[in-house]
Formats: sequence, structure tokens, C-alpha cells
Amino acid sequence: MTTKKDTSHSAPIGPNSLQVKDVGFHDDGNNLIAEVRLHNSSPRTLHAYATARNIQYDAATKTLKVLLSDRLTGEGGSMFIHPKFVPVDPGGETVVNLQLPRFLTRILPGTNLPAPKLERLPIHEATSIQIEVDWSDTPFYPDPRGQKHVRQQLVEWVKHTARQQGRRREAPPAKTS
Repeated sequence: MTTKKDTSHSAPIGPNSLQVKDVGFHDDGNNLIAEVRLHNSSPRTLHAYATARNIQYDAATKTLKVLLSDRLTGEGGSMFIHPKFVPVDPGGETVVNLQLPRFLTRILPGTNLPAPKLERLPIHEATSIQIEVDWSDTPFYPDPRGQKHVRQQLVEWVKHTARQQGRRREAPPAKTS
């Protein structure tokens, strides 16, 4: 007599198990609001970043790039803010809403400057968006032994990255009370 083996928990999780099904954004006058729709095609709950960790803007193409990832955040500074995560159920969808500032301020590179030079980028002028969402098949728990910085632990936790491009959309109508 043979029995059927339950493989639902041991099935391999492929790089396309979590996908960004749709992404778009609008300007509400105070912030840019991005909506990222994640879809899990695997038989297991997957866990994805739900916090923007790196925002880049190309003014020439009016393209906003938002990374929900710690891959490119660097090691500088002593303060670290833990990202938020969202579970995505097997076969299900989850929407991640991001509230982004209308302007980004960055320090311009240079040497021997008496003071840092700042550049203010009007990201609210963007017409398109690129999203990258890091995810894994297990929840993230920092290792309390402290042998590696939490940022490095996060980078090593990631199994795959879901990517998608989207466009600017009309703001939804204001709600009236």
C-alpha cells in the first residue's frame, strides 16, 4: 500500500512565486501615494518588505524608482530603523500602500566643500514608477547574538526580488463626510 506524500510544505519556492501584479501612484497634494499589489502563486505564505528603503528619481525621464529592500541602503550611520513586512497568503493578494514625500533632498557629492551642498528633487513630477520588492518564504527575525548587523541579516534573509513598472494615475475622488 502506498500513501500520497503531502508536498505542499516542501514544494520549492521559485523566483516568480511572489509577483508585483500592479503598481501605480498618485499625488494627493501632500504626499505621493503608491499602491503595490502583490500576488503569491506558491502554496506557502510568503513575507515581503512593506517599507520603502531607497528612493531614486531620474528627472530627465521623470521616473521614480522605489526599493522595498535593504540591498542598496549602505552601512553608514548608527541609527537603523527596522522595516515593516507583510505576509502574502498562498494564492492570495496583498496591497502595500506607500506614502512618499513630494520632494527628496540629497547631498551632492564633492570634495573639499566648506559645507554640504543639498539638492531638492521634485519627485511629485514623476510620470512613471519602478518598484522592487524583496521577499522570502520565512518571516524575518533578527539574530540577537549580534554577530552581524541587522541590515546584513536582512540582505541575507531575502530569497528573491519582485519587480514591476507602473504609471501615474488620477487621484481618487476626495471622500465627503
